[in-house]
Amino acid sequence: MNQFLDFWINKYNPEFEKCYPGLKIFVLSGDRGEKKNQFGELWYFESLKVRDKYWPIEGDTTSTDFDKAAAKKLKPLNDEWDKFLLAGPSVYTDWVIK
Repeated sequence: MNQFLDFWINKYNPEFEKCYPGLKIFVLSGDRGEKKNQFGELWYFESLKVRDKYWPIEGDTTSTDFDKAAAKKLKPLNDEWDKFLLAGPSVYTDWVIK
């Protein structure tokens, strides 16, 4: 688990953020409650405009040429990610800070 967390936090996320300027990813660890001992991510975009540059259509994760190019760059890291775990379906909510 420590090897995976190190990869996720110190290798994967920084490279992902380089491909998507204006995005910061935080790894979350459940401390108490329903999601205790589980992990998640918080993606922070500088603005809705930045988010929409990469994913303008809700639910469409590969809708722009920019995103497709970034996915190509990240393929080696995604392959390494797959060695650690099988990812299930992605569940998300876009929250706006008021």
